[in-house]
Amino acid sequence: MRRLILLVMPLVALLGLTLTGTAEAAPNRAYYTVTRTVGPYSGTAALGAPGSVPDGEAPRVNCRDGRDVAVRGYATINRRTSHGYSRRVLRVGRHDVAFNEESGYWMFYAFVSPTGRKGWNSVTLHVTCRRHH
Repeated sequence: MRRLILLVMPLVALLGLTLTGTAEAAPNRAYYTVTRTVGPYSGTAALGAPGSVPDGEAPRVNCRDGRDVAVRGYATINRRTSHGYSRRVLRVGRHDVAFNEESGYWMFYAFVSPTGRKGWNSVTLHVTCRRHH
């Protein structure tokens, strides 16, 4: 009997099978993250000029499915862009997760404003979404 077990166990492992009575934890796929990078924006561009930060409209990133719920989000300022490396020339203001009535999707938004210093930055928005079951 012992020889049979010694023969069967490697075969089970090789084929990726499980024996009755063994538990296997499934990975948590209830949450996922979506990212979006916007910009680059200039820290000194006047409103409406090339590289200016959009006025009155916050960049946003949506969950993938309209039934999924945005749990949390955050924004990071990228100092390296296609214009090279610069110090921080943008600020992230009001930001939150919300339901977008127009699109029917949960989203994360962040208002961005320039500091008035020379240079270019972009902003990456991250939203963590919970899948609808």
